[in-house]
Amino acid sequence: MLNRRISISLKTLLLSIIGIIIISCSKSPERYFALSDQAFKEKNYVKAIECLDQAIEINPDYARAYYSRGSIRGIFQDKPGDAIQDLRKAVKIKSGYSEAWRQLGICYSKIDSFSLGVEALNEAIRLKPDFWEAIFARALAYHRDKKDSLAILDYNRVIEISPELIDGYLFRASSYESLGNYENALKDYSKVLEIDSTHTGALGNRWLLYQKMGMKE
Repeated sequence: MLNRRISISLKTLLLSIIGIIIISCSKSPERYFALSDQAFKEKNYVKAIECLDQAIEINPDYARAYYSRGSIRGIFQDKPGDAIQDLRKAVKIKSGYSEAWRQLGICYSKIDSFSLGVEALNEAIRLKPDFWEAIFARALAYHRDKKDSLAILDYNRVIEISPELIDGYLFRASSYESLGNYENALKDYSKVLEIDSTHTGALGNRWLLYQKMGMKE
């Protein structure tokens, strides 16, 4: 009886091992996605894209693969046009994909299509109201589009969600400067320096602002 149980256990273990080997050697989209992830960690972006190409060829409705390929193209290869195509495909397949909507908005903003960028970021925020990364990206889009009053409202929200985020204060200060609100800009630069007293960006920008205002530090 004991020998029979051992035999059954060994057979079960053997079948499990065979199953793992089959999965690891198979040409499934998930396998190519895993290979892409490994290549990405090694900063081999060309290989990562090639693996994602294979994953998409096997499964043309693999939203995550389109998102990853679009993100690599947009961030690491400076190909926002190609990235937009991938990210649009990702959100078409999976309309609730907030991360893909955010990245799509960023890519549109990169090519100065601010209205489309804000539209995509609005959708990301609608899906995930406390998605500060998307709110921050929308603030940057507003700032680049010279809509600093709107940018400040978004920076306020970012700071409310992540009060220790230096970039929230730093970029809000830039928007205050653009509006001529130097006092609030100085307060934000000072807040950055409270968090990090050696922050060169805040130190330099505050010094320049003092010069602009005819003041000494």
